[in-house]
Amino acid sequence: MSSSLASKNASCSFGGMFVHKQPVTGKPGQFKIQICVSERNKNKVIRRILRSFGIAKTPEEAERIMRFAHSEIDHERANKEKHDLLFDASNELFEAYDSKKSAEVLPSIKEMREESRTVEGFKDVYGTLFDEVFTGLLPEQYEKLLKEVVIARIAKPASKRKTQEVLERNLGFATSLTSIYRLMDKLYANRDEVLKRTFKKTCDLLNHSVDMMFFDVSTLYMESFSEDELRKFGYSKDQKFQNTQVVLALATSANGLPIGYKLFPGNTAETKTLLLCIEEWTKILNIGKVFFVADSAMFSFENLAALQERGIEFVVCARMGSMAKNVKEEIFSSTGYKSYQIQDGEALTWSKEIDHQMVKNKQLISGRLIVSYSRSRALKDKADRDRVIEKIKKKINGKSKESIDYNKKVTAKKIVNNAGYIKYMQIDDQKIACLNEEKIKKDEEWDGMHGLFTNSTEPVNKIISYYRRLWVIEESFRINKTDLSIRPVFHFKNRRIHAHISICYMAFALIRYIQIRLEKTGIKLSPERIRTELSEVEVSIIQDRKGKRYRLPSNMSDIAKAIYNSLGLQRKMTVSKYPS
Repeated sequence: MSSSLASKNASCSFGGMFVHKQPVTGKPGQFKIQICVSERNKNKVIRRILRSFGIAKTPEEAERIMRFAHSEIDHERANKEKHDLLFDASNELFEAYDSKKSAEVLPSIKEMREESRTVEGFKDVYGTLFDEVFTGLLPEQYEKLLKEVVIARIAKPASKRKTQEVLERNLGFATSLTSIYRLMDKLYANRDEVLKRTFKKTCDLLNHSVDMMFFDVSTLYMESFSEDELRKFGYSKDQKFQNTQVVLALATSANGLPIGYKLFPGNTAETKTLLLCIEEWTKILNIGKVFFVADSAMFSFENLAALQERGIEFVVCARMGSMAKNVKEEIFSSTGYKSYQIQDGEALTWSKEIDHQMVKNKQLISGRLIVSYSRSRALKDKADRDRVIEKIKKKINGKSKESIDYNKKVTAKKIVNNAGYIKYMQIDDQKIACLNEEKIKKDEEWDGMHGLFTNSTEPVNKIISYYRRLWVIEESFRINKTDLSIRPVFHFKNRRIHAHISICYMAFALIRYIQIRLEKTGIKLSPERIRTELSEVEVSIIQDRKGKRYRLPSNMSDIAKAIYNSLGLQRKMTVSKYPS
């Protein structure tokens, strides 16, 4: 069988016979696939149909049928020629069987054809994890499709229309786009159960308790420019201000395992998300005593009061620039600073503790302000600022550095398209902008300084080390946005938007679960590396002339074997009969 012959769009000949691809009149994109032979009738050459394979409704289906048709032509030719055997056999073996039996046991390679080829790695690994977590989530007819859709999101993330093609072409699962949309509507009604099951699995992998919660918020832009109660215009972290968006809040454990998520309208302020998340999660999840970690976006009196009221210890990045004058004076006073080495081999960090209180409407939050200074951070802060200022100067002057006029003013419209520039600009009532040297000098004072506010009594070095693990939640958003392509969101109905996020969250959970299983065996792999390794674990289904089918597995890399072993999976590596 020749795949190059099968891929031709025109008729092609082989041993007198040829495969003909005939367009169906009035039905664009549909073709009749036939095996034909050319015969001469007097002075004309006519095409006689030997066998018809019906109508292919898509180009992919046509190519698949054409490959089969070519294999049939190969089979006809094989009846007239001698070929090598698929299985090597000695003369002694042939003597042990009569000729008829030998022909059944030892089919010719020319009598075999590849019926299909699918990627087996994703179904074996992520399918096993899916069954562990989500079996019974939906009725059986929906759950099977949900499993395939979640696996497809990990294997090759795409729109739902493209996902339907990926399932059939790469993963050997045929379905329709309508079925996927019906599944999403069913999943929408069960999204709270998704949270419960993922949280339970996370607890199981962490010895039945979650002791730390890392929280952050990001935005997901839509392929839409029309607002409704969910899709709103707002501050876009992806700089997609012309698109509507939604806000996604996410919480993970210290090693990135999922704890919960919640979707908000696209114009929701970050500081308002935490309270709503806590209120909802505590209703459906058994969250006990945890240590809460978040960045400065969550630094509001309402948020910290809610955490304190629930007995939750927290460490949150403090906005020291907006604190009272006496607090700033204490921060810049050299007394009280001590050196700490947060990690072995790391440069020293100078820190001091300041008792700090926040009061509002007679409600009091007491804690510690932990201020730290790092020379390496100071150098980075200066480099980042200098880079921005240099861009502003060039934008104002439109000239090289040597000819910059530092006092030149331009219209604000030329500058205001970048929020990072505004920090160092001064804009008057006439919308004229120039560099604000006073702002730059004030910013320089904070180079290398960092503040954390906590109500915990843990030692300073531990508090700082806890906060430094906030990169885990940032990595989690990166997995969702890059590896799972959670955005842009192509759906317009709110229930479909929610269902899409649920599918991505389930896929994210499975990725994290396999990562922690691997880490327990001493192996650290990125989601992309795991995907690459599993995408090469394939299986071919081959069929002989009598219709018997066989499973022919591809080879596996050592890393792929390790992934299988982390789940206790053993893959059969020999040729075996495949059920019809």
